[in-house]
Amino acid sequence: MKPKNHDNCPVCNYNPLESANGPETQAQISWIRCDVCRQWYHSVCLKLTKSTLGLISLFHCPECEREHGPSHMKRQLKRARVKIDYVALDQGETFAVDKSVHPHVPSFLNFGPSVDLSLGGLHFVDKLNSSELTKEHVFATGLLKPVLVPHVTGESGLRLPVARDKITVEYISQKCGANASVEVMDCIVTAERNALVEFGPVAGILLHAGSRA
Repeated sequence: MKPKNHDNCPVCNYNPLESANGPETQAQISWIRCDVCRQWYHSVCLKLTKSTLGLISLFHCPECEREHGPSHMKRQLKRARVKIDYVALDQGETFAVDKSVHPHVPSFLNFGPSVDLSLGGLHFVDKLNSSELTKEHVFATGLLKPVLVPHVTGESGLRLPVARDKITVEYISQKCGANASVEVMDCIVTAERNALVEFGPVAGILLHAGSRA
């Protein structure tokens, strides 16, 4: 429904959408307001479907998204609700935890899509140039979703510290130290208890497994 604010839609300003429709159709035209500049737009002029409108949490118009980034989408929480015997879990009994869903999977499922009007459609991964992925960008956004930097070269400054084949378990162990705390993603009980283990024993297990392969 058209809001009480009668600002014209900037997209169809010279040929208003309302002028081409009757009163009944006009009443059905949906509007959306930019949460930055407060400008109203026809959702159809922005090619936003009704289902997409329901996913938007904060809307950024084409002008504002240049500075503030694409619109924010509502988080879709998909964490499985299971009954856990926390007493048994505290005693290390893994049967107390539901193994049908790995505890780290829901965090990846929570990456909601964004509406990028310049590209069209929904996007789950932010595409940045190597010059855009800076420390300031990381701190400003928190990197809440994966970032893809296509066609990275050594000149861009985004490169591995050593050759790819030199990054081994031994190399990582030397750099971070055997006493460094790490999270073991394959250990369901450890993950559910949000516990950390030392890297030294983990490195030993990985090296032993690699020698048997």
